[in-house]
Parts: sequence; structure tokens; C-alpha cells
Amino acid sequence: MRIRKYKSGDNKRISNLIRKCLIEINSADYTAKQIKFIWKEVSPSKVHIKFASRNSYVAVEDNKIIGCFTFKDGEIGNVFVNPRFHSQGIGRKLMAKAEKVASQLGFLSVWVNSSITAVSFYKKLNYKKKTNVSHKDGGETFVMKKQLPK
Repeated sequence: MRIRKYKSGDNKRISNLIRKCLIEINSADYTAKQIKFIWKEVSPSKVHIKFASRNSYVAVEDNKIIGCFTFKDGEIGNVFVNPRFHSQGIGRKLMAKAEKVASQLGFLSVWVNSSITAVSFYKKLNYKKKTNVSHKDGGETFVMKKQLPK
């Protein structure tokens, strides 16, 4: 597995990856209506707009995108790993890369807007839950922060 920068043309595969996670993983914690709303927000065109405007990376194995994240203004976002590859350390590697990118850009801390599903994952990486956010259509998320090593 390698991590590389996002390229134009990755957006459809990333959209499919995120949607797979929504159905197979996040649907345990969110209603069908909330999943449907988020599904629309991760269309290939919306993914391209977001990923092209941020520091964005993908995890690739055998020429397939199996994970992703974005980084902008201290926020690590869009962290997803193909459910088939969960519990193999890919999420940890993506987060380590995101934190390295943040450090290289001069950030002393980072934050992530975590789904209910991912809170325990971020806690294992020493992120602290700060606030919960209720989104009108997308359900509840949690702002989680971490101080970066100097």
C-alpha cells in the first residue's frame, strides 16, 4: 500500500469508496435519511471540488484506491478506508500522513469532525472529543482535537 496525492480522475473511485463506507459501516449509526443526504454530498463532482481544493491524498493498493483523506486549515477530513481493508492499519497510516502534512505546514494541532462510528478510532490515536455537532440533515458528529508533537 502506498499513499499518494489526489489526482484529477480519482473522484469517481473516491465517491464510490465513501458511499461503500456509508452503506456498510456508517449505516449502523445513522438513519437511512441521513445516509441518503450524505450520499448526495459525496457525488463524484462534489468530491472533486473538495479534494482538488485541499491537500488530499489516497491510499492505493494494486492500483485501487482503498482509503483517502483531505487536509485544510487544521482540519483533517474525509477519512475513509474501504471496509474490506479495515483493521489492517491503513486508517492509522492515513492519519499519520495527515498529521505529517499538518506539521509540515506549521500546524501545532489538528482536528477532525468524526462520525459517531469513528470516535473510538480517533480516541485510539489520542484525539480528544471536544464538542458534538448536530447537522440538520446529516446527523450528529464530534469535533475531536489533537496536539501535534513539536
